[in-house]
Amino acid sequence: MFQVEYLYIPPTLASVLAFIPTFFLSYTLTSRWVFLSRHDKNVWLIYKYTTVVAIGFIWNMSIMYITTEMLEWWYVYSQALVFIVVGVNNFLLNMFWVFKKNEE
Repeated sequence: MFQVEYLYIPPTLASVLAFIPTFFLSYTLTSRWVFLSRHDKNVWLIYKYTTVVAIGFIWNMSIMYITTEMLEWWYVYSQALVFIVVGVNNFLLNMFWVFKKNEE
């Protein structure tokens, strides 16, 4: 909200800018705390996780653009939808693909 309200950055761009820094911390938090993985140095897991984040990034940009620019929703409602869709999408992909128990 700060970027939109005070820096006058368009909501779609603000959402994208906020999404980028989370990648650097999210792998460690997701792998260790959510899925209790002990294979942090497994390059294949990092590639798969990066793919999931890229998919989430595309969903983020698409939803924000469609809802704020085309449907003219208030950006806070759009961001709430992004939070739900990307969050559920990323969790399910991480649980069933990236950090599957049989791959550890």
